[in-house]
Amino acid sequence: MIRVTAALLRFSWNEATVLRAKEALFLHRQGQNYLQIANRFKLTRERVRQLINIAIQLESLEEAPDNGLSVRTHNALVRGGIEEISPEAVKTHFPTLERLARIPGMGEKAIEELQDWLGKNGAEKIQ
Repeated sequence: MIRVTAALLRFSWNEATVLRAKEALFLHRQGQNYLQIANRFKLTRERVRQLINIAIQLESLEEAPDNGLSVRTHNALVRGGIEEISPEAVKTHFPTLERLARIPGMGEKAIEELQDWLGKNGAEKIQ
């Protein structure tokens, strides 16, 4: 059974789109090509490709931990070498802003978000 949560509907996709996207991805993983799936749903191959991409995005959202950080910032920290995201781990791995800025995907907005998150979780901001 496919479960649709409110978090998945926060984008512009409605519930029917989410369900269809997940079904299209399931069929694709079962070995059906875009044309076969398109014929089944009476869609174009391009729309099937878009639906499969939506389903892949939804999977990454479902797997992302709810630690209060955006998926982008969370993934950047993981790429930077942190396995479990906590204020202590962030401060230990990245004692300076210079080291934090070296992480791929950790731009100004992500750093600002991380600094706010540290403050909300009782830790000092990284200097």
